[in-house]
Amino acid sequence: CPKCGGRGEAYVYKGGHRLTCNRREKCGLSTSLWEYVQSSRGLSPQETLRELARLAGYELPALDAEAVERLERARAQAEAWESVLEHFQAELWGEAGVTVRAYLAGRGYTEPEVRGMGLGLFTGPEDVAAYLKRAGYNEDQAGPVRDAFKLEKLAPAHKLTIAYRDQAGRIAGLILRALDGTEPKYLYTRGLKRDTPFNLDRARALPEKLLVVEGILDALAVREKAGLPNVVALGDASLSESKLAQAVKYGTKAVVLGLDNDKAGADGTERALELLRKAGLRSYVL
Repeated sequence: CPKCGGRGEAYVYKGGHRLTCNRREKCGLSTSLWEYVQSSRGLSPQETLRELARLAGYELPALDAEAVERLERARAQAEAWESVLEHFQAELWGEAGVTVRAYLAGRGYTEPEVRGMGLGLFTGPEDVAAYLKRAGYNEDQAGPVRDAFKLEKLAPAHKLTIAYRDQAGRIAGLILRALDGTEPKYLYTRGLKRDTPFNLDRARALPEKLLVVEGILDALAVREKAGLPNVVALGDASLSESKLAQAVKYGTKAVVLGLDNDKAGADGTERALELLRKAGLRSYVL
């Protein structure tokens, strides 16, 4: 680990873009590869981009200063999302997270599993704004993240946070889950596009055979309890062409359908089987 020196402690998930230390209780390192390369080598944003491209064996086209500035703004906003997520994760393990921790324990999740899922405690829109200000983010970086939590149907029960990442592992937004019978059960931050199956950033490490479930927490439980990274969640009972196309792009050749055992799940399974047949993929049903 470049921060605490622990041998074999720091890791990057295959296909991911963040460097994390396992010794979170003693170290707390969690930084993007961009930040690590830039800070450790004292590079400018443009130099960092070219160094990452060199390490990846990719030849960059000529970029003007405006293009580099756009990339830097996007990177800074991504960092703001990651920082807010880490704030929620820290709050979950503090005094304010007792109720949510009890809820998760009641569902049979252990502490290592909850930490592996990356779950957090939503502390409210006002706290998000205050945290971003304390963390030193400017308006361009903090504004879109802060405004993403202005949700009409937000209720006190929406306490559990789950990161929704794109196929490259970047946070596309957050999911807020209610802990009781409040509807809707799930809220999605404003601007979150769900055209990528949930957990595809991790599933793409073993993409050939993909397990497809409905529930977001179900996918996380399969990943952490069973140790199966090649699971994705749809968030409902509908496998769309766009989500399937994303999976096929990374090499999926067979799909195991594990949708809910209800009418919506049965109907969704039938539709998915037809879609998979047309795509020429092998299909199985749990």
